[in-house]
Amino acid sequence: MTYKQRVLHFFRSIAQAALISIMLASCGGDGDDPTASPDPQTMTTTTSAPVEKSCSNCRALDAHTNSGSGIGVWESVNSTSSAVEVPISISGLNGQDVTLVFTNQTGTPQVMPTIAVAARNYSFVAEQLRLDDSTEALKSRISNFNRDGWRVHAKEQSYAPRYSLSPSRLDNGSVKIWYLADDTTRSTTLVRKLMTADGTIVNFWVETTEIDPTKVSQAVLDTLAGDFVSPGNGYSIWGSLGGSLNRHLGLRFYKHLLTNVSSTDSMAVLESSVRDTAATSGFQQEFRHFAATSGALMKEPAPVGFGFPLREEDGFVLPEINTGAFLNDRSQFSMVPAELHPYANVPVVREHVKGMYSETVKIPPHSSLSVVIQ
Repeated sequence: MTYKQRVLHFFRSIAQAALISIMLASCGGDGDDPTASPDPQTMTTTTSAPVEKSCSNCRALDAHTNSGSGIGVWESVNSTSSAVEVPISISGLNGQDVTLVFTNQTGTPQVMPTIAVAARNYSFVAEQLRLDDSTEALKSRISNFNRDGWRVHAKEQSYAPRYSLSPSRLDNGSVKIWYLADDTTRSTTLVRKLMTADGTIVNFWVETTEIDPTKVSQAVLDTLAGDFVSPGNGYSIWGSLGGSLNRHLGLRFYKHLLTNVSSTDSMAVLESSVRDTAATSGFQQEFRHFAATSGALMKEPAPVGFGFPLREEDGFVLPEINTGAFLNDRSQFSMVPAELHPYANVPVVREHVKGMYSETVKIPPHSSLSVVIQ
């Protein structure tokens, strides 16, 4: 078995530990309940709230018109405690897929309204992804390599590696010195060693002086451990959110978040770091953009604020990730879940729509709807 190692390093206060715990919370939507989540409330329906365009220089010309090329995104946010009916009426489609992404923006489960689920037509999607110029074969090979070619390439390397890639077999209690950017050092202790469902080894390193019931306690470690190795694969989901935030907000956001101890409320810390970088945005908006990207598996180039674009800053490079390359691999629900889990999203696809797309759907309480046409 090939093992990968992840390093968790806590130098600062319990607030940062709690923040990581929240950021790696249950992905939800597929049966992975967060610990001690409140029961969802009985759903009632209130008046309608139509969708509005949510992207610039994109297919969304206005609230009711799809035009041009690329991707269009529309959005409606339900900030009430009741389900809200949303009439959708968008013209100008000529065979695109419409993906409805319902996103719970709270830490509480919400009742998910019943909605018809269309089966995915994989042959159509594959046809839509085809390129009709002479570079089709080359671009196809590039796309395939971006997805899994690195694995093949890694196996075919003929040169002798300079360093062993085998993870060291460290035991709990092992001590390691970490070197920081300010040329200082920290002594840390390995306090937990766990394995995720896919074989990834997760090591929990804590600064030795911070191992204390009033700082990084066993209860904090239990929470973090549960979040990282939960059956719902929350580690990967929330890690992807971090990748999205870093690409759109950059190094300033990352540095601010690392040193932000303004509150013991994890979401307040995250909100303040987002607003420090983008004053007109906030966590909820960034999270909706991430949910629309991941729920619809947007192709690149995505509209500004969406997708996983290339980011180069101060010598750091985050490569572009084309989530649209995974459209053929995505399975669909046979029916929507009875409830929308905390911070989860549920995508529902309407495929190969021509002319006018018209449908009235219900948004759960304290949730949002993103309509993605591509």
